Amino acid sequence: LWQEKFKDCRMENTTFLHPKKGCHLNFQDENDIVIYLVSFLGSLAVLPGNIVSALFMDKIGRIRIIGGSMLVSSACTFLLLLSFSQGAVICWQCLFYGASVAAWNGLEVISVELYPSSKR
Repeated sequence: LWQEKFKDCRMENTTFLHPKKGCHLNFQDENDIVIYLVSFLGSLAVLPGNIVSALFMDKIGRIRIIGGSMLVSSACTFLLLLSFSQGAVICWQCLFYGASVAAWNGLEVISVELYPSSKR
């Protein structure tokens, strides 16, 4: 049994009932699919944040976009702590992703505008 894993060990009264080799993923469990679904929903939630920040960057202002989206992101993080169901956690996580990407977009615009237009 996997001698390379048990170096300098002495086993006494040890029984291994089901030693498995290879990949231990079981695709019949729904938890394996949920991991990929949550990751997909998180990536999809970034799209509305990008669209909103692109449309309102000049109208609202960069600093207000950054401040508002960081405030919403912190509220989502706090409410994520208080949620106990799986659906609520996914919902707050998606709202956090959508709000935080707007802050990152505002920071990217401000960092580019710090340089003079001849250097951009």
